[in-house]
Amino acid sequence: DNYIVKMAWRSDGSELTFQRLNRFQNRLEVLAADPMTGDVRT
Repeated sequence: DNYIVKMAWRSDGSELTFQRLNRFQNRLEVLAADPMTGDVRT
C-alpha cells in the first residue's frame, strides 16, 4: 500500500514527477514518469 503525496508536471509537459510514501510512512520515493512511453524511473 502506497500514498501519492505530491505530483507535478515539468513545464514542457515531458515528464510527471511524483512522491510515493509507503503505508507506514517511513519510506519516501521520488519518481518521474514519461507520459509517452509509460516508463517510470526513481
